[in-house]
Amino acid sequence: NDFEFFIDPSGATQPYFEVEVNPFNTIFDLLLTKPYRDGGTPITSWDVEGLKSAVKIQGTLNDPYDKEEGWTVEMALPFKSLGVNFHRNVLHEGTIWRINFSRVEWDTKVFDGKYVKLTGNKGQPLPEHNWVWSPQGIVDMHYPERWGYLYFTTNQNQTKFDIPFAELQKLKLWHIYYLEKEYFARHKEYAKS
Repeated sequence: NDFEFFIDPSGATQPYFEVEVNPFNTIFDLLLTKPYRDGGTPITSWDVEGLKSAVKIQGTLNDPYDKEEGWTVEMALPFKSLGVNFHRNVLHEGTIWRINFSRVEWDTKVFDGKYVKLTGNKGQPLPEHNWVWSPQGIVDMHYPERWGYLYFTTNQNQTKFDIPFAELQKLKLWHIYYLEKEYFARHKEYAKS
């Protein structure tokens, strides 16, 4: 079980960052060159330099005889660590990033005093449950173009966000991309028009 977040500062789907944390406060962070569906490579040697994190457990971790109420995680990520090849993101009024959060949890049972993942008929773990901040319409976090928007502003009174026209155009282009991928899967070539 963990909490994961995903950040695409450029909004171009490549590269983007993923950080996962579990109730032990164990961090797994990686940079993805592009989404897996497009042959993306996970670079696990990348680290969020300067990341600070803390976990608070409401209960006793991994004690099935104690009632866990939940757990909370807090994190601080330096903006300077979310760059690639010496490119640093400069924030200004109206900067938009794509971002999403996911809570992952597996079904378990208590066996011999320990939690064990539930399995299907063939012994494979059952699919995990996922809760996300910004629904994507698909159970796959590696679709950065479907994440929510993070809008940077210094205007404390701004309560409304309109998706910029350029982002709406991108949504139309992504629709064509999905249709072309579908077409290719069926015909082993892309549509000629």
